[in-house]
Amino acid sequence: VLSNFTVAGRFLGGLIQYKLRIPRERRFLVAFFVYVTTSLLSGTLLFLPVPLMALWFLLDGVLGVTSYTIRSVATQSYVPDNRRARFNGIFQMICFVGSVTGSLVIGALAEVLPERLIVTATNALVLLAVYLFMYRGREHVKKIYNREV
Repeated sequence: VLSNFTVAGRFLGGLIQYKLRIPRERRFLVAFFVYVTTSLLSGTLLFLPVPLMALWFLLDGVLGVTSYTIRSVATQSYVPDNRRARFNGIFQMICFVGSVTGSLVIGALAEVLPERLIVTATNALVLLAVYLFMYRGREHVKKIYNREV
């Protein structure tokens, strides 16, 4: 039932994206904010009562579709047309392998560690990755995210 709030959030986020255009020079900043916020939302989810969980799922849906749109449009406009299909295929394969591997590792850890600890720790790793790749490499990433499309 709670995951329906994510779907509703994605729908709402899609409507917002349709009506509101994020200025080119702010796309990186918005995406960075979304990455940090969604990892904080996800990391605290299991410590909340159900009504707040529903709100977190809704916010996650709104923010998730926003970051996906920014990332997708930015990378699609950056990659040359003759390499776009190959890029998309490799990107999707890497995401799938990472998702499956992460699920296996987290599932194994859940056999011996508390779920709240695992969720908090994995979202702390996401924050670390955001810092290492997005923040420290912001000058390079901004060139991709803030492109005119």
